[in-house]
Order: sequence, then structure tokens, then C-alpha cells
Amino acid sequence: MPGGREAHKAILWGGVRPSHRCQGLGTELLRWQVERASAATSSLDPALPARLNLDVAPHETDLLALADAQGFARLRTFLELGRPMARPIPAVEPPDGVDIVAFGPALDEPTRVAHNEAFADHWGSEPRSPEEWRQWYSGHRGTRSDLSRVAVERATGEVVGYVLTAAYPSDWEIGPVEAWINTVGTRPSWRGRGVSRSLLTAVLQAVAADVVGFERAILGVDSANASGAVRLYRGLGFEDVRVVDTFGREPIPAT
Repeated sequence: MPGGREAHKAILWGGVRPSHRCQGLGTELLRWQVERASAATSSLDPALPARLNLDVAPHETDLLALADAQGFARLRTFLELGRPMARPIPAVEPPDGVDIVAFGPALDEPTRVAHNEAFADHWGSEPRSPEEWRQWYSGHRGTRSDLSRVAVERATGEVVGYVLTAAYPSDWEIGPVEAWINTVGTRPSWRGRGVSRSLLTAVLQAVAADVVGFERAILGVDSANASGAVRLYRGLGFEDVRVVDTFGREPIPAT
């Protein structure tokens, strides 16, 4: 993922079938990934550093050992918080002069612009091009535009905040029927006015009313988020589900 502000980033994913663990496959795969990711990032703009990242849950002790052996260090801790849909959802009015509307194609680009501004001060975040925005956000296979909401300033038509939601039915075979609140953002000049709170309650109401019968809503958040997001989510009834640590290392220097 080419960077535009902080760093270029390669995200490493993988797994080994339980029947084939402890045979060195994970070690070899991660070593190969580090080499290939290092080569891929070496061709990017040298004005920015590059970083190789992988996520490790606390129970993944084998992966933690592999990461340590490959020179990865813990960079950040992220929380995944869930809210049961059976609980009552408070009605929260948006700030004066702001309308909460459904997300749709006409708001796609304005929401991308708002996202880039909202996340400019977030750790590890990079501005998203239109192509990246469609790939990872609005055009993602799991995106549920009907369960997403946007806050629009009535006087200017400007997007001041947004909540984008997704759903992954294949996950429901082994877990709760849940809606993922993928992205929550508010332009810095609008923070502290209740934009995100009103957006989230509108999304939760839509999720609760959906014919799928969602059991809970879930989201991820940086535990060190400085904008008060963790406090906001807990105040709306979200509770801890799991913890995921992001580990990182520099690429292997090009020879």
C-alpha cells in the first residue's frame, strides 16, 4: 500500500492448517513474505519509509514467536468492541443544521474527501485515492450502503461525518450474525458536537431493523485513539470482544 503521508505499508497475512503445524511451514512462509514484501516496497518513493505489518491476537502464541524471530515489534493495540442488538438504542438528534442521510453513489467522493481529512491525525492512516477508497471502503464486497449513514451540513452540502457498515455472511457459520461498523469519521472542525454519536445511533437503528436479524454490531478502534472514540463507543453500549496487536518491522535493505 503506497503511502502519501507517513509510510509505505505491506500487510502480511497467513496461516497453517492445525494438522501441519510445528513443521516449520509458518517460519518459512513468514520469511518468504518478509523478503517479497521488502522487494515490493523498495520500488516505492524513497522519500517515505516503508514498514511491514502483521496483526497478532494474544492467543496466537506461535505467531507471536514467529514475529519475534523475524524482528517484528509491537507498535499498537487495537480493540474490537461489540454491542448486542437486543439492547435499546437511544435516539440522538444531530447538531443543528446537520442532516443524517443514507450513504449512496452521489456521496461517495465527498465522503472520501471527508475521510482523508478526518483521519489525517490518526496513527498509520494514509490519504485514500478514489481507487483505494472504492477498493477498501465504498466498493468492498461486504459493504452495506443501506446500513451506512452520512452527516451533511444543510447550508453547504458538505459531508461532516460518516459511518460505513459492512457484513460478511460467511463468518456467521462459526460466529454471531454481526454487522461490522468499518469506518467512523468526523471532520476535525466538527468534533465534540455530537456528529458521530448521532450517526452511530442511526446506523445501530438501521442494523437492528434489518431483515437479516443481526445479533450485534462490532467495530475496531485504536486503543490510543486521541479523539475520544473509545469513550464514545463504550458510552453507546459497546463492550470488549477481543484485542489485536499490530506488529511491525522495517523491510530488508535492498542489495
